[in-house]
Amino acid sequence: MITLKFKAHTFNIKEVENGVYDLNHLRKQVQEVVEATEVSSKNVESTEVVFKSTQSMTDWKKYLSSKEKETYQLKSTRGRSAKTIANKQGLIAYAAWLNEDFKLAVEKAFVSATENDTRAVQDAVGSVYFDLEKALEVQERWKKFINWSYKTFGDINTQYGGNITRLVMKTSLGVSATQAVKGKADKLLVERLIEQKNFSAVLALDSTLTIIKNLLSIPLMKKLLANADKKKELYITFKTMLSA
Repeated sequence: MITLKFKAHTFNIKEVENGVYDLNHLRKQVQEVVEATEVSSKNVESTEVVFKSTQSMTDWKKYLSSKEKETYQLKSTRGRSAKTIANKQGLIAYAAWLNEDFKLAVEKAFVSATENDTRAVQDAVGSVYFDLEKALEVQERWKKFINWSYKTFGDINTQYGGNITRLVMKTSLGVSATQAVKGKADKLLVERLIEQKNFSAVLALDSTLTIIKNLLSIPLMKKLLANADKKKELYITFKTMLSA
């Protein structure tokens, strides 16, 4: 499931096939919000600014090139169970067409990516988009990492205090284990982030885990890891890099 955020509104779009989503599912949810908001005449103008018409997808489709339709794997069916389906990229394109704020967030994320500002990318994407499938993958990575961390550095943690998992958490989220996520740097951390729909934090955590994975692939780090007496040096190296 993918969650898209349009300011104060949240929409959940289920995957109907492997990697394919029903755009009508999003269209109907948005239309319900528009109709509910328009009950109050004071909100009609602001609603029309936030959302484009969802009565038909024709306006959107007619501006798409053949290449875009092919890239989005865009297909439509007719009948009582009519659907307009597309892949994840197509879903994002349609959402960006529907909502100006979402479009600007996507553009901001792209600009940040060209400037190698990964934190800004995570913040921009995390404010409007939540990929549950990706979050669950990060959850499994985190559980494996925390098992490895306690097994590898348990004795060092006891002797010197601190914990590499707390360092990873603070590096990724910018908070200690007692702030924001309301819990320890334990196996349930990502589950709490998922409940909070905090995808920017999930992405940040994923990036930090990737950094550590890359560090461990360096020959020197492998030697330190293989030597029980040298694990303290490896721990200090991680602490220095993650605390920078």
